[in-house]
Amino acid sequence: MENGTWQDVDYTTGCPARRANWPAQQHFLRTLTLASQYRSNHDTQLLPIISKAMDYWFDHNYEPDTCLDEGGLANSTCPCDTPGFWNTNWFGQMILMPRFITSTCLLLKANLTTTQKSNCTLTSQRVYDRIDSYVIGIGPMTGANMLDAATSVLNLGLLTDNETTVQIALDHYYGQTTITTKTGEDGVKADGSYLQHAAQLYNGNYGKEFINSVVMVYYQTSNTSFGPPLASQEALLTLLNGTEWMIVSNSTNSSLLWEYSAIGRMVSFASVDGQASGGVALNLTRIQQATSTWTHASDINRILNRLWALQTQSSPSQGQLQGTRIFYHSDYVVHRNTHYATTLKMFSTRTSNSECNNDQNPFGFHLSDGVIYIYRAGDEYLDCFAAWDWNLVPGTTVDYGATPLRCNSTQFYGNTSFVGGLSTTGHGGMAVMQYINPMTGALRWEKTFYFFDGFYAVQVGSLQCTSNNASVITTLDQSNLKGDVYINGQLLTTDTFVSKKPTWDVWHNRILYSLVNQTGLALHVNTASHAVNNWTSIGISKGVASQRIFTATIEHALLNDATYVVQIDTDAKESHQLDSLVQFVNQDSPLGRVRGAYHVRDNALALAFWTPGSFQSPWDAWTIQSNQPILVWYCESQLTVADPTQLLSSVMITLNNLTFDIRLPQGEFAGSSVSMTV
Repeated sequence: MENGTWQDVDYTTGCPARRANWPAQQHFLRTLTLASQYRSNHDTQLLPIISKAMDYWFDHNYEPDTCLDEGGLANSTCPCDTPGFWNTNWFGQMILMPRFITSTCLLLKANLTTTQKSNCTLTSQRVYDRIDSYVIGIGPMTGANMLDAATSVLNLGLLTDNETTVQIALDHYYGQTTITTKTGEDGVKADGSYLQHAAQLYNGNYGKEFINSVVMVYYQTSNTSFGPPLASQEALLTLLNGTEWMIVSNSTNSSLLWEYSAIGRMVSFASVDGQASGGVALNLTRIQQATSTWTHASDINRILNRLWALQTQSSPSQGQLQGTRIFYHSDYVVHRNTHYATTLKMFSTRTSNSECNNDQNPFGFHLSDGVIYIYRAGDEYLDCFAAWDWNLVPGTTVDYGATPLRCNSTQFYGNTSFVGGLSTTGHGGMAVMQYINPMTGALRWEKTFYFFDGFYAVQVGSLQCTSNNASVITTLDQSNLKGDVYINGQLLTTDTFVSKKPTWDVWHNRILYSLVNQTGLALHVNTASHAVNNWTSIGISKGVASQRIFTATIEHALLNDATYVVQIDTDAKESHQLDSLVQFVNQDSPLGRVRGAYHVRDNALALAFWTPGSFQSPWDAWTIQSNQPILVWYCESQLTVADPTQLLSSVMITLNNLTFDIRLPQGEFAGSSVSMTV
C-alpha cells in the first residue's frame, strides 16, 4: 500500500479493461471493507491506509463526464486513451463504482478531507445528473438499475446533509418499487415475476439485487417519515411471494440455490464465483427486520420461515410449497411438492428468450424453448453448464446444430402468442407452447405439458422442419450424472445406448422417463463427460467442468409426434400399466384439434383446445366444447380455464347441455386462471 494500491489487483482501465466484473473494482471493494471495519471497531490505524487508497483512486478520476457511457465510442470526447478509472461498460461508472465509493464516503464522513469529500460528491453527482436521462448501452434507468443509481443519489443527500436530495432519491426508489402493469414491461409483475433486459425472467439476479436494495432502504427509513408507501410494501410482498417458488434446496450442503431459469445469462458462471449460480444471496434476517412493522409483516414472515426451513434440508426434499404456479408475465411454470420441484420456461411475443451480454452465455439461444428442470437434491445442474451440449437443453426440441449459437444473435422475442399455462386449486396444472424458431423459421412444433402430483407429461406434435440434414431432437434431461442408469429395467453398463423400440423406460436419479407407445422415434442415452467443457467457452469464469453428464434424448427421425411421462422420486426402474396412471387425448378432426391428459386416480381431465372445438370424453361421458382456443381443466365439478394468448375477453365453455360464458382476466392479470363450480 505504499502508493495506495494493492499489488494483486488488476488496474487495467479504458478500452482494454474487462467489461463485466471489472477487476479494478477490487480496489474500492477492499477500501469499503476496511472502512466498514473502522466504523465497527474504530481502529485508527486503518485510517491512513483507507485514506491513501481513496486518494489514489480520486487522483485518477476520469475526465470528461462523457466517459460514463461514451468511453471508446467513435467521435466521443472520451477516446480509448483517456486516462482515469473507467471502462467501456456504463455499469462501472453509473452503478458499480459509485455504489462502493459513496458507501465508503458515508462510513468515513467525519474523517474525510475536503478534497476527498469533493471527489465523493463528484462521483454521486455524476449519477444524479444522468439518473433521468438515456444512458448509452442500457437506455433509461429502470428496475434494479434505477434502485442502484438512486442509492448513490441517496448517499449524496446524506453526505451533503441535503434533505431535498434524499427525498428525490427516495422518490426515484419508490417509483420503481411498484408493480408494473404493461405486458412485457420490466420490473415487478403482478404474478411475482421480475423482468429485466427486454422481458426476461430474472428474479434470481436483477430481482435479487432489487430485493436487497429496497430492503436496505426500507430498513434505513423504518419508523421515519421517509418510509415506503403501502404500494411499495405490497410490491415487495408480491415479489417475495413469487420468488420463493424459484428457490430450491441444495440438500447436499444445506444451502439454497436459484432455479436456473430464474437467473438468465448467469448460468454461465461457475458456482465458486459468487454470482447467482452459486446460491441465494438474500439477507432474510434483514428482510424480516425491515418489514416488521408493516401491515403484511405476517405474510412476509411465513415466506421467510419456509425459506429458513428449506435451507436446513439435509436429505432430498423441496420444502413446504405444493402445487402448480403459473407466472403468466414471464411464460414460466413451477410445479412443486415436498419431494421435488419441476420448472418449465417458455417464451412468446410478450417475452424474450435469453441474452448474451459481456461475453456471458453465448450459446443460450434455446434457454426458453420449453426448458424443463427437475430438482430433487437440488444439485442436479450445479456447475454442469460448461459441460453441456447447448443443443440439448433439457426439455427442448431442436433441429440439432441448425441454429448458429453465438453471442450477437442470442436474444429474440417469440413469434407466437399461444404460450401460457393453467393452475388449479388442487396441485395440478398444464401449459402449452407453440414454437417457431425466431432466428431461422426452419423448425416448428407444438407442445402440451401436464403437471400432476408425482409426475409430469409432455405431448410433442405438429413438427415441421426445413433444415437440411438436421436431426430433430427432444431432450428429456441433461444433468449431472447421479448414480446408475437403467434402460427398461436393465442396468446400463456402457456410456452410450440407442433404442428404436416403440416403448421404453429410462431411470436415473430416482426419475423414470417413459415413452408412450409410438413409432419412428429413437432413444439415445449418454453418460460420458463432454469434450468441450471449459468455463471460458460460455463466459468469464475459469476452469474446467469435468464431471460426467446424464443425457437422454428422443430423435424424431420421421418428424413423428411423441408423448412421454416423467415420474419423479420413484424406485421403479420400469413403468407398469402406465394407462392406470394417465391416459392421453390426441384429437385432430373436424371437431377440432385437442390435446389432453386424464389423471386416472384423481379423475381429472386437462384439455388444450388448440382450435375451437368439441371433445367427447370416454372416461365420464362428458362432452366439452369451446368457442375459442383455450386451456380447460375439469375435476370434481370444478372447472378452470385460462387463455394462453392473453388476448381474449371471454370464452364460451359447454359441458353437455350446460353453457358458461366465462369472463377472462384482463390487464395485468391477463393469462391467469379462472375457476368455477359447475
